[in-house]
Amino acid sequence: MPHTPKQIRQVLSACLVILGLAVLPAALGADSYSLENLCKIALTSSEKLKLAEQNIALAEAKTDQALAYLYPSLTVTGGRTHYSERKYTGTGGILQPDSVSAGPQSG
Repeated sequence: MPHTPKQIRQVLSACLVILGLAVLPAALGADSYSLENLCKIALTSSEKLKLAEQNIALAEAKTDQALAYLYPSLTVTGGRTHYSERKYTGTGGILQPDSVSAGPQSG
């Protein structure tokens, strides 16, 4: 009696599963893992855990930034003017006056 295509597919699928189960441990190196090792592997390779760690770091940075507004700040500016000993230019113009007065001079 001939087999139907559905039966052939089922037999082939079953053969592939059995072959896969037989070959898979050899392909993986047949290492045995303890629960502790599996937990370590999961913790080091978990994307959700890495994302959570990044979210914690971001929250801490935002907290530091928010607290920075509570601390006093100090702003300092400065300047310096240096006058030479010369009072007049080479053409006779005044570089700096001899004295400073606020009102008219009498003299």
